[in-house]
Amino acid sequence: SSVSFPQYCYSGAQSEQACTAQGGEYNISLSPFGCVLPNITDRSSCIPSSICPARTLARFWEPQCIDAFCYNPALTKQQCIASCGSIPSHSFDSSAANGNGLCKIVVNNQAQCAANNGTWWPGRGWSNGYYNTEAECTPGACHVGTYLYIQPPDTCNITQFCSQPGYRCDSSISRTLCYSNLSQCDCTSSGGYYYQDVKLCTYNFKTPQLCSAAGHSWASCQRLTDSQCQACQAGDSSCGTPYNQLACQLGQNVPCESKDICESIGGTCTDSQLVNDECDPLAEFPDPECTGSCISPYVVLPSGTLDCDSDQKYTELGCADTNFLNSSSCSPDSQWVARSTNSSQCTKAKACYSNNDVRSLRSTTECSNCNQNYKSSYQWVQGQWLVGQKVNLTWLQANWTSLNNWGNTFDYKKIKDVVESAVLNKLIVAVTNEFLCRYNPLLELLQAIACDCSGDPQTPPSCYPDGPRLVSIGEQRFYTGATDSIIAGPLTLYVGPDAIPLTIPYMDAAVSVAYASQFQDVSKTLSTDALTNSLAKNPYAIIQNTHEIVVGQLISDGAVLEFSYDGSRKRAPITLRGPVTVCVADRPDISSSSDVFPVFDFAVTNDYVNFTPTNAEVFRMKSSWCTNITSSGSYFPIIRVADWENLTKPTPLLTSQQKAAIYIVAIIFLVMFFGSLFNLFWNIKRMGCKLTLGLVLFALLSVFSLIRAVHLFLVPTGDATKNEGGSYFLAELPLFIFFSVYSVIIFFWAEICYATSSSKSFLQKFRWPFVAANIALYIFWIVFVIIFSGIKSDGQTKLQVVYCVVLAIISLGAVFGFCIFGGRILHVQWKVREMKVGVKGKVFRNMAIVMGVCSAALLAQVAFIFAVTFVQSLSITSALASYVLTEIIPAVTLVVILRPKRQNQRDNKLYSGSTTASGGSASSSTARSYD
Repeated sequence: SSVSFPQYCYSGAQSEQACTAQGGEYNISLSPFGCVLPNITDRSSCIPSSICPARTLARFWEPQCIDAFCYNPALTKQQCIASCGSIPSHSFDSSAANGNGLCKIVVNNQAQCAANNGTWWPGRGWSNGYYNTEAECTPGACHVGTYLYIQPPDTCNITQFCSQPGYRCDSSISRTLCYSNLSQCDCTSSGGYYYQDVKLCTYNFKTPQLCSAAGHSWASCQRLTDSQCQACQAGDSSCGTPYNQLACQLGQNVPCESKDICESIGGTCTDSQLVNDECDPLAEFPDPECTGSCISPYVVLPSGTLDCDSDQKYTELGCADTNFLNSSSCSPDSQWVARSTNSSQCTKAKACYSNNDVRSLRSTTECSNCNQNYKSSYQWVQGQWLVGQKVNLTWLQANWTSLNNWGNTFDYKKIKDVVESAVLNKLIVAVTNEFLCRYNPLLELLQAIACDCSGDPQTPPSCYPDGPRLVSIGEQRFYTGATDSIIAGPLTLYVGPDAIPLTIPYMDAAVSVAYASQFQDVSKTLSTDALTNSLAKNPYAIIQNTHEIVVGQLISDGAVLEFSYDGSRKRAPITLRGPVTVCVADRPDISSSSDVFPVFDFAVTNDYVNFTPTNAEVFRMKSSWCTNITSSGSYFPIIRVADWENLTKPTPLLTSQQKAAIYIVAIIFLVMFFGSLFNLFWNIKRMGCKLTLGLVLFALLSVFSLIRAVHLFLVPTGDATKNEGGSYFLAELPLFIFFSVYSVIIFFWAEICYATSSSKSFLQKFRWPFVAANIALYIFWIVFVIIFSGIKSDGQTKLQVVYCVVLAIISLGAVFGFCIFGGRILHVQWKVREMKVGVKGKVFRNMAIVMGVCSAALLAQVAFIFAVTFVQSLSITSALASYVLTEIIPAVTLVVILRPKRQNQRDNKLYSGSTTASGGSASSSTARSYD
């Protein structure tokens, strides 16, 4: 663009009407001096040296004589000074008349001037223009920031300024002031202007250097601190006359006069939307109503979008009231927010923004989970000190030419049609894929149900065909050399410009999903044993190598991709020229055994039975697993072991520390077995084979401890669960044996509570109920195992929940039995002790310990049963803790408390567990039995 500017004479009129009144022609493009005086064509006639001051600045504007004034050319300097106190006042301007000086008469208009024998100067200026000749253009110009300065390039470095204003002290009258304290006559004689009201002489020097060189003082509002400026703004006398004359006050958009001021306070915040639209956001001294707004909370629409009422304005901090308000007039539900004056204020407010900068009310954590940006609502634009740089200019000779030329132009209708067609094609594909993804799975299911419910008993098998179920969720055409993508449900396909062979114009891609759930190994065992469930095989661990060793597991659904081309009217598969990227979304419901299978990969399958890892490079995009492929196929994201091809032994499920912990618990059970067996033989030696409490308990505890010890010794070797029957016998049977142990104690205590006659046999009255209850317990278990083995996976899951609930009810029933019958006996014993009948104190303690420990163990058993059923996998530590809390502690307690002791013949009879009718005898018998 052209940088040339014309030469012309102008007046100071700022409107077309005022310009016409002075005989000028107003041209707004020549701002700031647009009133052209066409009848004056040279500088000497425009600003004659006999009247106007000499040129003082190297600039193309010469406004030194732009102000109108009245003068008397007949008065000499001495005569003018002698008349300085007359009315009207006279002053001698030594800079006028090219430095020779003129005596000016202080009047307001041309009529007053004529009445006092003066000559009126209307005020004119001269535009020297710039770059109007090739000689002026060739040296170049000075470029500062985005501005072009017309001055000699060798003086370019003196043109410097700050790119941004700042919040600092300044004046709306004059930014600086050169002054002295001379009297009025001395002031006017030295070329100054005297302010009578404040007795201050001022001079027209524009820089502190020129002012000091003339022997005067310099004042600048920007030299004041904020506190000093506020004092001047409040009219404090300590401010001083010069600064009061400047009317210093804090401003918001103050130009910075030096580099250090620019770099320290220069800058602007992008929060201009906080002020009313009718305010000038760049005003240096805005009204209080234009320094901020009353902000109230957003209106949150049902869609989650943030909005404001019709009488409010949306801002990044809330809804701004559009009325002219100040900090003291905000409504109760809003608060005053002022524009920021520094960087820390500007960037303090933060919020969550989407990728297209839409604000939301999400927290920091929610924002991060949504892959959005939690950032400052406004930004601070720091000021920079700019120094002029020389730029070269090119001279182009002006020539007459045609205003218009005939040539080709765009057919915008065709462009519009092409764009609309492209958008519609993409939209159609997106809508088609959306319908496929949403309704294809549902349609297949409804078709199968309709087929099954048709009434023909022969049709159901054909309604649910064997083999994998693939659901089509997307189709799209990709063009050669273009970059495009298809997003269909959990799958995304990215095709780059180098993927499709150059021999065909396009490629069709069909995308289906193969849900991983249909490939899982659903074999289960009906067991509430915590360790067995902790070591249960992950149902998705179906990836095997050629040695039939499990080397990995599925972690999400499969992407079934088919690339084809139908150019010969017959669709045929194609081989890609370059890789395409396929991404499969996460399946959070699939538990990943990452400690066993640490490597991420993709597997490919042809028959959906054998899945082969591809050693692919896997990477994450948002919440999806991605890899590059080069052909059609079925691709499943997996995790696997590192050396999967050469693995010949199964990956150990237990660490050496875990194995050691299991062996330690197994040894504890083995020690319990020998302790129970020793007590059993000792009981037989003393009492014979007569059925007693000790005989039954120690027999059951011996069998229980032995089975549990064998189970735990086999677990680290992997042999405990090889056979399903063996797994039930070793893992689940001990739980029911321990239930039998609890039932022995409960029925024995019930016998004591309800005994009606003396008896020396064990469980005379409740023997058959005891036998019937235990038989029913084991039959219940066997029936559930048989039913569980004969039903499908979904039914097994429901049956296991029922099984868990029944076992929990049995456990809680046992707790109830302990509390009822044990509590009654303890109550009797307590009464007997109060009557000072000879009952040993430790008997009461032992019964209380047995009741408390067994009840607590049963409650812990309920908790672990539900944990095993509803938690996918307990840790090995939790499983071993369940053995300690629910089996080892109560078993050891019974073995220690019920161990046989050396007693006399009378005690031997009582150890058999006999009962008597009276409370005192029953208590005494029980005491001897627990002693």
